[in-house]
Amino acid sequence: MSSKGSLVTAAVATASVLGGAYCAYLYKKAREPKLPTEWIEVGFLKDLYAYPIKSCAPIILNQAVTTVLGLNDGWLRDRILMVVDDKYNFITARAYPELLLVQPEIRTAPYPSSVLTLKHADMEPVSVDLAEVKATQSPKTAVVWGVSVPVYDCGWEASEWFSRLLDRSSLNFRLVYYASPESRSLRANTNQLYKFTKNDTGALPDEVPYNLINEASVEDLASRVSDCKVTPRNFRPNFVLSGAKAYDEDNWKFVKIGDNVFEIIKPCFRCILTTIDPETGVRNEKVEPLETLKTYRQIDDPAARRSAGSSPRLGLQMALRSAPGNIIATNDRIYVRQAAAKLLTGLMHCRALPDEAKTLKALTRSCRSKELVERHCGVLGLCGYLSSRPYSLGPRLGDVLAELARHTSAPDPIPATIRTALADFRRTHQDDWSKHREQLTEEELDLLADLTSPPSYCA
Repeated sequence: MSSKGSLVTAAVATASVLGGAYCAYLYKKAREPKLPTEWIEVGFLKDLYAYPIKSCAPIILNQAVTTVLGLNDGWLRDRILMVVDDKYNFITARAYPELLLVQPEIRTAPYPSSVLTLKHADMEPVSVDLAEVKATQSPKTAVVWGVSVPVYDCGWEASEWFSRLLDRSSLNFRLVYYASPESRSLRANTNQLYKFTKNDTGALPDEVPYNLINEASVEDLASRVSDCKVTPRNFRPNFVLSGAKAYDEDNWKFVKIGDNVFEIIKPCFRCILTTIDPETGVRNEKVEPLETLKTYRQIDDPAARRSAGSSPRLGLQMALRSAPGNIIATNDRIYVRQAAAKLLTGLMHCRALPDEAKTLKALTRSCRSKELVERHCGVLGLCGYLSSRPYSLGPRLGDVLAELARHTSAPDPIPATIRTALADFRRTHQDDWSKHREQLTEEELDLLADLTSPPSYCA
């Protein structure tokens, strides 16, 4: 082959490689979530918790650094260690509630230390130097929810301490430290229902590295349970939000805390761990507050219901979407992605849109998108139309109701958004309903009867 031919061949090959790389880049960018630019404030970060050892007691923080793996403050990292049995299978407080009373301590800034100290009321403290473990141990393989993970063994002293604490003569328990800078692999079938990325599982949490609980939702639950104390600590969150309405979190897709943006991956489905008192390690004989939670917090989406079974939801499972390395601190303001809908509601209320019909058509198209975020945006906009007429009926109410009815079985948070909007609609129109109903067709009344609760409201 001539030199000229070789150059042409090389050029074509190079162009193919570059073209393929560029296509891969575009595909990756297309899959990345679009972060909101408009936010509405809903409250502030009241409490900040990190759980260095999976299933053990938390460390209360004033601030930390956000990373893909979870909260970080020097050697203190969230769920970076766990206890395993002699076959290196992970164990939790679900089976070993005594773990909840193990208090880890790691000295943080301004005098950080790599020494982890374990404390328990019935045991002498024991210490492990994590830097030494990392420097001297070769990675072993442990198993979390069927997934193999690399870990460093923290040595016989910690092993003997946990074995005596848990008092299982037939087993030798070991403390292990996560041995990778990357998130662990996804559990089998995890990504079929929820849009996890490879960075969303963190180190050793059950599913995701960040969990938020709404204080008002916990208080509402506590008011329904008479025979046990219920606090946010029952739910082992990283973030406790104060200032929002109870269960408002059902409507959110993104949360911003300070400069940190998180995407809500899924609701947090609650298990038997919530029934163990975090201060005593004693199980509630009546399986509370889980049993009460099951009576009114089941998921609506049929596919999610099949996956979750009877597990009720409370709280949010989140992954970091802003750049890692930002500080997060107590009293940081908390914002959510709903400001655009609020603004649109105000514009429609003031009749400030140049072509409201055109806007509603665009929102309807968004409602029918395959992308959940865009679909939710459309639903928020149509719900904004309902909210923009708190004491009157809009001329396009029937079209809006018909479109919303198409999405009552959509994935969360869409059904919750629709329920909230219709509950507000019912409340603001109740006094004049006898007059307003005369303005609606039978079809529109039937739609309202199907969408609102109780059914007698529109009867």
